[in-house]
Amino acid sequence: MIMPPRKILIATDLSPRCDRAFDRAVSLMKEFNSQLIVLHVVESQDGINSVRRIPFLPVHKPNNLLVDKAKRYLGKSINKADINVLVIVEEGNPGETILRIAREQNCDLIITGVVRKRVFDNFMLGSTIRYLLNKSEKSLLIVNELAGSSYEKILVASDYTEASRHAVETAAAFFPERHMSVLHVYSAPASYAADNPELFYEQLRPAATKRFMNFLNATDLTDQQLDRMRVIVEWGVLIKLLRDLVNLSGTELVVAGSRNRGLLLNALFSKHTKRILTSLTCDILIARRPFLLNRQI
Repeated sequence: MIMPPRKILIATDLSPRCDRAFDRAVSLMKEFNSQLIVLHVVESQDGINSVRRIPFLPVHKPNNLLVDKAKRYLGKSINKADINVLVIVEEGNPGETILRIAREQNCDLIITGVVRKRVFDNFMLGSTIRYLLNKSEKSLLIVNELAGSSYEKILVASDYTEASRHAVETAAAFFPERHMSVLHVYSAPASYAADNPELFYEQLRPAATKRFMNFLNATDLTDQQLDRMRVIVEWGVLIKLLRDLVNLSGTELVVAGSRNRGLLLNALFSKHTKRILTSLTCDILIARRPFLLNRQI
């Protein structure tokens, strides 16, 4: 049975974009009554791949200025939020360190922000997020927007896969009292040969809707959870429909699963990563299942 996260890891590079991720992590910590762990990784400057811990002591600090800056920033943020959290500062490879700490601390959810402009470094947009998507066994929340309040407008992107089933169930488990939308995009084989493509699409819609409703009814959702889901079945290009729906509806959170091939994740975080992330104005939750992670994106 899927439960809300008991331990949340917020990985911050201290950029303004990660301020948003930190605020969202604090909000979710309070909503879920979870433990929050704040991690900052000082990227190694000596080219050594090993990772070693940097205690909060006035010794053993090879990157003194960066470590001191991290301590000051995190201290101010935590004092301002008036919360009790575990703070970890380490030196090493950001992606490897984030996943190691998540495993060591038995975290259920990793949160980070997307840096759209070069602030301290650009690795949070490129290599680190890609590494987390490829390697993480934990669910990932990528924060774009300000954390004004709890998520109210949630959209789940789903096909018929086990990964999508997990995404739907995760969204319902994390936010059990929320109403949410579920978007399913169906294909229209041989539509190029139809005299009236729009009519052809509409003729396929009832069968696609019935099949998808059967898929939803076979999940572990309760009747009450299913009743709170607005099902949207459309033909078209998934990314375009998703982007348009997010922009028109004011969606605050998109939830998607992760599988080996042909999933939304491949489209979202392939070679067009930056373009897609900047076009989706909301936060993105990637619901992960460990046994599905047997192939890199």
